[in-house]
Amino acid sequence: MASKWIEAVYGKIFESIYDGSLYGHWEAIVTMQQLIVLADADGVIDMTPPAIAGKTSIPLEILEKGLKILSEPDPYSRSPESNGVRIQLLDEQRPWGWFLVNHKKYQGLRTAEDRREYMRGYMRNRRAEQAVNNSVNSGKQSLAQLANKDKDKDIDIDKDKPTTAPAVPAEFEEFKEIYPLRSGAQPWSRALKVIRARLKEGNKWANLLEGARRYAAYCNAVDKTGTEYVMQAATFCNSDKHFLEPWEPPPNKSKLRQDKNINAAQSWLGESSGQ
Repeated sequence: MASKWIEAVYGKIFESIYDGSLYGHWEAIVTMQQLIVLADADGVIDMTPPAIAGKTSIPLEILEKGLKILSEPDPYSRSPESNGVRIQLLDEQRPWGWFLVNHKKYQGLRTAEDRREYMRGYMRNRRAEQAVNNSVNSGKQSLAQLANKDKDKDIDIDKDKPTTAPAVPAEFEEFKEIYPLRSGAQPWSRALKVIRARLKEGNKWANLLEGARRYAAYCNAVDKTGTEYVMQAATFCNSDKHFLEPWEPPPNKSKLRQDKNINAAQSWLGESSGQ
């Protein structure tokens, strides 16, 4: 995973909004969130500030202050486009109606995340189809063996019957669903052999599944999901027993900043209501 987001109609609000140069300007952060949600597919918000206030229930004075900050150049912005300006007027002849400068860029990030989700679904469907095909082929093989037995009663079919591979445990399918997506080779057959070795040592499926969940959460937190830096499942389950490690994500600075901004907003609203 890459960045976390809140799904909107046409846009996503990425957690990086709390990490950037808007830190300390909670009015601008709150206003930007509303604009992303209200923007159309082209990143356009063709509304007046009072209309936005009525739509979102955000006080007009907060929106006006936020719009002013978002319209100004920001030399510390991560995005150099338009000197760091985050919104621009649709028409210089009127003081309302804007478009999001970086809308196309963040739509591209959304597309990449959706593509990874599509691949996860595709692989699930493909494994399901393979399981059905294996079952059908097994039935055809049994019918062929019966036919051969009718032709020649003296043939010992059991001697020629191929050895049936051990059934794939349902827990292994769950493990594959939980394990973080990896770019590059992911030899699941080798992973299953390694897991069976760990189970013979006395480890439980519960340990493996919980370890995979912790590792998936860790990879999401450090933006490793979908990259070649994700361990192969066989390595994760080898004799080093990485599945028993805690895999605690690093401290989330953006969460601390978000909490500070929220507390500031609540304090301001409390003071306003007491006046």
